[in-house]
Amino acid sequence: MNRSKILTIPNILTFLRILAIPLIVYWLYLGVVSEKHLVWATIVYGLAFITDQIDGYLSRVLNQRTVLGEILDPIADKIIVLCVMIQLVYQNWMPAWVVMILLTREIVINGLRAYSQTSGLSILPSMSGKLKVYFQGFGLGFLMMSTYSALARLPIHDIGMVLIYISMFLSIYSALDYLKKLYHHLNA
Repeated sequence: MNRSKILTIPNILTFLRILAIPLIVYWLYLGVVSEKHLVWATIVYGLAFITDQIDGYLSRVLNQRTVLGEILDPIADKIIVLCVMIQLVYQNWMPAWVVMILLTREIVINGLRAYSQTSGLSILPSMSGKLKVYFQGFGLGFLMMSTYSALARLPIHDIGMVLIYISMFLSIYSALDYLKKLYHHLNA
């Protein structure tokens, strides 16, 4: 792979998301004592979420799909989400059991996805899996905003948890859908 194939616009956006992870986690941690850090964590998380949508679009439109991007993009997404979830659990803003379900699903599906690729199978992501990303992304954003003093009277935390629960059910549903598709491919 030559250098021009590595430094594509979508890959640069993915690298920026990876670089944002320590900032988001650190500012979330400091957000317990300083609301301005929580605001910064939420802003950078929101930008990371938006750039995730943009880089996929740009890679298709600009025909800049790369092997590196196909590997790094989902890894960056999962690391950001899991780091934010772990920090939210640490601060008692989110139940640990929800994170365990979502983490288990990610490990199982990624293992099955790797297995299916080595077997020459290509199972495309389902609509429920794609929707899960949006509900999860917005849910985490709402949970991060739920402790802003300016929003204290609004049910922001409840909205965030409803979105997270919806993402959890979509996550389970998409995992079962993936297993069903893999089963049919293997028995065809």
